[in-house]
Formats: sequence, structure tokens, C-alpha cells
Amino acid sequence: MSIDGPFVPRLAKKARLKLDRHTGKTMILYPERGLELNDAATAIAQKLDGVRSIAGIAEELAREHEGAPREAIEKDVVAFVTLLQAKGLLERP
Repeated sequence: MSIDGPFVPRLAKKARLKLDRHTGKTMILYPERGLELNDAATAIAQKLDGVRSIAGIAEELAREHEGAPREAIEKDVVAFVTLLQAKGLLERP
């Protein structure tokens, strides 16, 4: 599976986003584990719905964060999605 602009990622059913009430940080919780997210990763994770492509997510984030270079945002999205894939936290399309 090639992770690039047209790829449409979706969080696996075993993973869910949850706000940690103690730290105020968003986490991806999955069996026996959790992954604390920074603000950028949270913004990306919230868009992993199986409808938006990586390019679409990058475009939305670039609009939301005016002045941020879209190409850099897409690289960040690809890197984060690649990390999630390596951890088994994405559904196969």
C-alpha cells in the first residue's frame, strides 16, 4: 500500500480518539496501548475518516492554517499516516 496524495486513510476499528482528562491531550487508544498526540497529529487524526485523501487532508489543513506551506503539511500527513500504518492502526482500503 503506497501512502501518498491519493491514499485515503481510515483509523482501524480497534483505535479510537480520546481526550485525556488529566493532560488535556488527545490520544489514540488501542488494545493495551495509547499514543499521545500533539496538536498537529490531533488535527490530522480527526480527518482520517476513510473519505478524505491525504492530499485532501493537507489541503484542508492548509486552509485552516493560513500561511502554512501545503507541501510541508502533506509531508507531515504522510509521515504521521506512515507511523500509524507501522503500528497497525489503519484499516486497509
